[in-house]
Amino acid sequence: MGFLMHMGSPRGRAHTPDDPPEHKKILVLDFDETLSVNHMYSLLTWCDEFNVGAYGACHKDKDGEHMLHPYSINPAIRYSVSLPPEVFEAKTAYDLSEHGSDECAHCAAEYDRLMSEKVPDVLAYQIKQGYFKGGSEVIEKIFGGDERVRELRKAIEVAESHGWEGPWVLSKGVQAEINTALELAGLDDIFPRERVIAALTTRGKRNEVLWPSGTRKCDVIQQNIKTKAQDVALLVDDDAENVRDCLQSGICWGVELSDHEGLKPSTLEYFVVMAEDSLRELMVGIANGI
Repeated sequence: MGFLMHMGSPRGRAHTPDDPPEHKKILVLDFDETLSVNHMYSLLTWCDEFNVGAYGACHKDKDGEHMLHPYSINPAIRYSVSLPPEVFEAKTAYDLSEHGSDECAHCAAEYDRLMSEKVPDVLAYQIKQGYFKGGSEVIEKIFGGDERVRELRKAIEVAESHGWEGPWVLSKGVQAEINTALELAGLDDIFPRERVIAALTTRGKRNEVLWPSGTRKCDVIQQNIKTKAQDVALLVDDDAENVRDCLQSGICWGVELSDHEGLKPSTLEYFVVMAEDSLRELMVGIANGI
């Protein structure tokens, strides 16, 4: 597990109820393989027997379920049994075009347009079509089961009792699908829509307002989550690049989950119960050794 530090954070001091803290402590969680235990994008692209036999492009998740590899040579085949024909055809045209060409750019734009129009939320669509079962399967496959959901809720309550605000969800995925998953798992009271920010608002549509193309996670935290420069934001993420960006920018502290199996609630509790000065000193010491 890796950690990162916020170089410019103010040192904490004691406060009375009439003397509010001069800065906030804000908890920010990645979604895929952090808040969730599996990568939701992969879970939404399961194969049927035809695709497994015809293309051999599938692998199995941790529970032995077949699904297409997210970086298979021809990603269009994963959608053949779960998307409207016109969307599948547009994706196929994009995959068969010469990448880098004007044709490719046109095909990509058309595919994104159709996705945003016809299937803005693949999770909701696949549940409706019967390819992905409802709330119980979301809780099991995406969040690791009822017990983990209960433990996550308790860990968030512990964080709040120690002065952490939020929590926020910050993901490079699809905002609509994340919100659907949280609602089906009964976690939308902890993670309401106004505290979920993703790089895509829906499939095929960039979140240009909050997450313009090329923007790093630490930049989104600075621009949309922190209200003051001296606020402390703790990012928990399975992506080492996001952790390094925070470290190099000095915008936030962070915890890297290197096993990619989801955040253990006990791990979250370990960090949020620490006194702020102790947490800062721990992270400074670890960061100096990186």
